[in-house]
Amino acid sequence: MDEDGALLERLRAGDEQAFVLLVARHHAAMLRLARTFVSSTAEAEDVVQDTWVGVLRGIGGFAGRSSFKTWLLRILV
Repeated sequence: MDEDGALLERLRAGDEQAFVLLVARHHAAMLRLARTFVSSTAEAEDVVQDTWVGVLRGIGGFAGRSSFKTWLLRILV
């Protein structure tokens, strides 16, 4: 299992530190991608925050058929 997979298992078990680590790992890439769709960095930050809310709501539905990063960025888009 890759590092994201291990963190996802911890997150599903309620480990908040796992969420913090996932955010730290993926925030920069998410912000870069979001910035291509909106006109300001502040709006991009909002998009990223909304994406993480979507991740928390949908984590139970992530089946692992793709990488976590692919799933994450698809939610963002």
